Amino acid sequence: MPRQGAVSRNRVFWAKMDLLRQIRTGRAEKRTKTPFRRALYTRISGLVRRYGLDEPFLRTLETPGEPHREDGLAAMRLKRKEPYEPPLFSLSTEDEHRVTLAILTRVSNPYLQYATSPDEILVCDSLFRQNPSLHPEKLVCHHFETLLLAKEDVGPT
Repeated sequence: MPRQGAVSRNRVFWAKMDLLRQIRTGRAEKRTKTPFRRALYTRISGLVRRYGLDEPFLRTLETPGEPHREDGLAAMRLKRKEPYEPPLFSLSTEDEHRVTLAILTRVSNPYLQYATSPDEILVCDSLFRQNPSLHPEKLVCHHFETLLLAKEDVGPT
């Protein structure tokens, strides 16, 4: 039969081991990697730099009504969504920074984070007003003008 002191030390030893195990598992859970997401500013700044957007684009963005809609059969064509990988961080000039901030203040809706071209930035507000509940998968896969035309043709769903 073990002595009372030995049993007491054995319990203390196992209690310390449990505490160590809890600390280790807690630290391991904290170390789990979270995917890196680029900020909206970085994404739009990359588009401004890629396409050389400047003051004329901002004036086009300010015009009321349907932005830069084409007439006739050209408007009925479906546009392909261009692949776009934004930079990891933004290195922009003062003019690009000003244009980026202007875009972010004028187009303030959740669809802007899925825009991959100036055309989509122009149509972003109209699409959001017309259908504010589009799933992110559709916004990632389809051009905004295509989604806008599809909504007009189909009507409310």
